[in-house]
Amino acid sequence: RTITVAFHFIVKVRTSDSFVKSEAKVLCAPEIKYKTASIQPDRSGALQWRISPSAQFYQPATVKSVSLVIFDRAISDGEASEFYRALARAGRERGMVVQENSMKVVNLSSELDSEIEEHFRSCTGKVSMIMCITKDKKDPVHDFVKLLEARHKVLTQHVCRQTALACSNRGGAKTLENVLLKFNVKNGGVNHTVSAARAALGGGTTQQDINGRLFNGKMFVGFELSHAAAQCFYDRQVAEKVKEPTVVG
Repeated sequence: RTITVAFHFIVKVRTSDSFVKSEAKVLCAPEIKYKTASIQPDRSGALQWRISPSAQFYQPATVKSVSLVIFDRAISDGEASEFYRALARAGRERGMVVQENSMKVVNLSSELDSEIEEHFRSCTGKVSMIMCITKDKKDPVHDFVKLLEARHKVLTQHVCRQTALACSNRGGAKTLENVLLKFNVKNGGVNHTVSAARAALGGGTTQQDINGRLFNGKMFVGFELSHAAAQCFYDRQVAEKVKEPTVVG
C-alpha cells in the first residue's frame, strides 16, 4: 500500500521601506564530496569550487541507450554523433557507464506533433532518455517535448545547436561539463554531496555528529533572487531608476 502525502506552502510577502535587522552567523562553507575526491574550504572559510579533472561523480549513472532527436536539421548527423561521443567520453571520465554505440540519431520536424509523439511512444521502456537538439535555445518545441516526457514517462534533455557544437570543440570544456552534470542526474546519478567541512570541527566533534545536526530530519527551502542586468553608464549618471523588477524564485 502506498500513501501519498502532499505538502502545501503559503508564503506571505510584506514590503517595507526599511531593512529588517537581525542577528546572523556566517557558517563555514561545506565540504563538497565526490566519489574519488573532495573539495575543502580554505582556512578563512572560503570555498573555491573547481572540480578536479580526475574526480568521479558521487554516484555515476549507467546509460544504456539514447535516442538523439535532431529537430529541423539543426545539425548534421555527423555533428550529432560527434557531440554524443564527446559527452560519452566525458561521462566515462567521471565514472559513468556510457556506450557510444548505444545512441541512434533520428531527424524530426518540430511542426509534426503526431510524428514526435509516435517516436516518444516507440521509445517508452526501450531507451534511457531522448536527447533533443534544436536550432534555438528557446525553441517552441521544448514545451511539447516536456509534455510528452510526462505523458510517456521517457526522460528528455534539450540542448540547442550552439551548445551541441561547443561540446565537440576543445574550447567548450565548461559547456560540456554543464551538459554532463544534468545528463548524469537525469539518468539517476548523483553529482556530489555536501558535508560539514573539517575546518568546522572541534572539541572532539566528528563529521558524522555535525552532519546529523545539520541535515537529519530537516527540509531546506531555498529562494533565489534574479536581478535586472547592470545599468549602462549614462543611466547611472542621471540616476535613472531600474525598470525591470527583481524576481523571486
